[in-house]
Amino acid sequence: MHTDDFLPSEYVEHRVDRRTNALGMALFLIVVAGVGCAFAWKQWQWSKVAQLQTQVEAQWIKAGEQVEAISALEARQATIHERAQIAASLVERLPRSTILAEFINRMPAGLGLIEIELHSRALAPPATVMEQAGRSLRAPDTEAPASGPPRHVTDVSMLGFAPTDLQVSAFLAQLNAHAMLQDVVLQFSEETEMAGQTVRQFRVQCSFIADADFRDTSPLHTAMGAMP
Repeated sequence: MHTDDFLPSEYVEHRVDRRTNALGMALFLIVVAGVGCAFAWKQWQWSKVAQLQTQVEAQWIKAGEQVEAISALEARQATIHERAQIAASLVERLPRSTILAEFINRMPAGLGLIEIELHSRALAPPATVMEQAGRSLRAPDTEAPASGPPRHVTDVSMLGFAPTDLQVSAFLAQLNAHAMLQDVVLQFSEETEMAGQTVRQFRVQCSFIADADFRDTSPLHTAMGAMP
């Protein structure tokens, strides 16, 4: 005979309800604890992801600053190099005394110079293949940016006299043989009176090669022998 048969039915139902409520509450607490643990775990994972993202962003910022610093340094070096080249191009590479000695020591006997004129002119920098291709695609009214330091050529004009055209020809041959001269041209050679004597007056024009440098050049010390 079951002992619960002696208990009132209300008591039995009440005790069953309490057990059910206790079991439901326990299950509820278990579910809430599980959800709380899962939420905490997710939060911990998200915090780790956020930390990694912050570290990556910091590294990207640092790398960008380094790239900018390197680019600025390269630009500064390029500017310094360009200024150095421009400064070098302004240095006197053709001392007047050396040029005069180069011409005088190559003159045959009897030939003399009345005047020497020097004119320096800038050369346009040579265009590369890529620059030429870019210029062909550029609009007609768009100017190409200048690049590199200016290069100069010095033109020479000499007015002189000689007993005959033979001395003039010998002088022209010496000028044409000079390693740093180019475009040697006899403008004219004509007969004229000078100090009561008949001589040949002439004018010669020539040019030094681009960026000719006579600073470390020793002039020819022996003049040409006398012409017959």
